[in-house]
Amino acid sequence: MISSFAIVASFSALTSAYQQRPVREAPAPISRRSCLALFPIIPTTLITSSARAATDVQTYEDPKFGVKFEVPASWVRTDSTLGSDAQGGGGASRRIILFVDPKDNNNNAFIAYTPVRGDYTSLSSFGTIDYVSHTIVPEGPGIESELLDSVSKPNSYYFDYKVKPEPTEPMRRLKTAFSLAHSGTADMLVAFTAQTTQETYDTSPAMADVLSSSVKSFSVK
Repeated sequence: MISSFAIVASFSALTSAYQQRPVREAPAPISRRSCLALFPIIPTTLITSSARAATDVQTYEDPKFGVKFEVPASWVRTDSTLGSDAQGGGGASRRIILFVDPKDNNNNAFIAYTPVRGDYTSLSSFGTIDYVSHTIVPEGPGIESELLDSVSKPNSYYFDYKVKPEPTEPMRRLKTAFSLAHSGTADMLVAFTAQTTQETYDTSPAMADVLSSSVKSFSVK
């Protein structure tokens, strides 16, 4: 089932927000919200073996931005680039790296990179964890959602939440880690999300552990 929360549309909204901001303008709430809106549910249109075991993993490493995390070794990787940012992020690319369980594409994880300008110096530039949670967890007509937990750590926010984006779609369980990464003149807002259906999360301890361990493995140096 294709999610109604199209990540490509979120990238477009983010691009528009940056284009409307003068380069020297101080960060504004609307731009922060546009950035944060990037990270709900990944659409399965981007998806092309179930986890073999919790210890059988592949490691994603990005030396440039110091990003690292682990996902099941059998999950299939797909990279997508959506152009570069003209004003912020030093011309860096907006990217999605997606990992999908080939036996059930409801089980997946992805990291989304969004270039930001240097005036976003810390996560507090986007607001408190409570403010960010209201944007990370989607709300609106026809959407069922619930924030189950949120934790603030140095340079990272962590969220555990449920979303049913459409009446005809299953309830989904998502865990998201949200951080800032820096490399020379490029600054990136990065969010790593692992998700499955709530039914699978409730009935498969192994998959529930995959989500938890994958998000716990996420780090930005």
